[in-house]
Amino acid sequence: VYKRQVSTQSTGSTRDTMAAAAYDLVVIGGGSGGLAASKAAAELGARVAVLDFVTPTIHGTKWGLGGTCVNVGCIPKKLMHTAGIHGESMHASDKFGWKCNVTGHDWGTMTAQVNAYIKSLSLIHISEPTRLLSISYAVFCLKKKKKNK
Repeated sequence: VYKRQVSTQSTGSTRDTMAAAAYDLVVIGGGSGGLAASKAAAELGARVAVLDFVTPTIHGTKWGLGGTCVNVGCIPKKLMHTAGIHGESMHASDKFGWKCNVTGHDWGTMTAQVNAYIKSLSLIHISEPTRLLSISYAVFCLKKKKKNK
């Protein structure tokens, strides 16, 4: 973290130009890169703020920190893929002596569990660094404009 000392020639005193700032570092973007940068700076003693912006979907869906990969991309896809692999394994398990009675799949249960896991990741990104490293987070969303009639 860079802090610059400025010497004032008239008084001969030195003042810290960053002292008036609330943060030493403001990170724009709460994805994996932004979170890694903010945690690294905070571990070095910097006062850090992370700003993230999410445009809600047409259904009004929005999410917390972690970026696209954690919230609606890589991680949910991998969890759903894993659920599919478990289903295939259960169907094939009888060939290995397992007695499983697979009666179907509940899409609602799976999506609820995936969503709960993703939410827990967002909470981890916020609670642990905030508690341990004094990082401040702000997530911004657009509000839809009301149409004038």
